[in-house]
Amino acid sequence: MKPAVEGTLAVLRACSASAVKRLVITSSCAAVLCLAASDKPDLETGFYDESCWSNPDRPEGLGGYVKSKTLAERAAWDYQKALPEDQRFEIVTINPCFVQGPTLVVG
Repeated sequence: MKPAVEGTLAVLRACSASAVKRLVITSSCAAVLCLAASDKPDLETGFYDESCWSNPDRPEGLGGYVKSKTLAERAAWDYQKALPEDQRFEIVTINPCFVQGPTLVVG
């Protein structure tokens, strides 16, 4: 968990020290889809929105990858929120469910 959070915070600190206006973070659907059963919205009256997060402390448990993506993205939003208003830059997150690229060939 620590490398994911610390790596994200290092990028955010670098953005704060420069003239960055917008940071796009490639996160993962893992950060937002693993809610505790008790945290899921009632889909008859509500919906999933920006308040829905994977819960690192959920009773059902949470794997390391999912937990690290959740904690890293939450750290980014918390960092931005803690900045003085005149020092904030925009953060945009992309939460893909599947990433495909060339096959890694070892050998």
